[in-house]
Amino acid sequence: FDISGHAKYENTSISSREFTADYGSLDMDGTKITGDFKGASGDRYSESFDVDITSTGDFTIDNSSIYYIGGLKVYGDNNYYFTFSIETSGDIHIANTNINSTFYRESIIHLEADEVIIEDSILRAGTETSSSGENDNSNVDDLKSRIELSSEGEMLVDGSDLVSFSRMNNTSTDNNRDRRVFSYIEIDGNNIELIDSKLLSKSDNRAQTYPSDFNWGAYQSINITGSEMLVDGTDIVGYQLSYGSTVTRFDFTGDVEVRDGSWLMPAPAGSIAGDFVVRDSNLTGINNWYDNYHLDANDTTLDMGGLEIYDSIWWHS
Repeated sequence: FDISGHAKYENTSISSREFTADYGSLDMDGTKITGDFKGASGDRYSESFDVDITSTGDFTIDNSSIYYIGGLKVYGDNNYYFTFSIETSGDIHIANTNINSTFYRESIIHLEADEVIIEDSILRAGTETSSSGENDNSNVDDLKSRIELSSEGEMLVDGSDLVSFSRMNNTSTDNNRDRRVFSYIEIDGNNIELIDSKLLSKSDNRAQTYPSDFNWGAYQSINITGSEMLVDGTDIVGYQLSYGSTVTRFDFTGDVEVRDGSWLMPAPAGSIAGDFVVRDSNLTGINNWYDNYHLDANDTTLDMGGLEIYDSIWWHS
């Protein structure tokens, strides 16, 4: 699809091996877009999903789903990519919608607009493979998952899950095979509200033995920047399995308030120029597994203009 003007899908089902689209603006209501290609092995998968839009229009996606399974479910040595990217000077509203990808080499959900509102939805950027990795330090088997949200005005995530997930399933390694997985969540906005939601960034890379050159591991980060932020009843959780690193960073020019049963793991590093207020919430220290299986802290410094803690737990491990 290549539509320079307005596109509207209503109560529609679209199944395709490959999906590519460019719109001026979009309304999607009650619509399902799925990858449904049956390979020689009988498994169903899709080769690519590529929605990469730069626009001035508004985008509204309601009561819809986009679900794609990449070719790495069947083939470990091919490149399959999932991209859902909208950059617009208008607004993006997503409600009651599920955008889900897995078994890709790289998976990106990127939303950039004047206003971004996500309500009662699930956005999942997933990469996964059963490959054991190359042995030439080329890193061609790296897996990368990213969720990126950016707004000039309101940024609201309400009753929603944002999941960046990357996993290498193969547990055997030989000849110093490279095996790295990365997962990121990045949010930038002037006034950010995260209400009754979950932000999860997870990297999973397990092996019976690991390459001696350490060109492997699981790496994840959650970076949130802006002017002010309210975290209300929301979990912001990042962790990795195996050698690697995990970090959550807050960088704000104003105040940040965390309240009403929110859980942050790891506790954030970064800089808050205003006050950092924590009410009825749990902040858990960072943990990184290294090759000798001890816990080590990484990037745990948080500079604050002021600090207030009420009826909460801040636990550092």
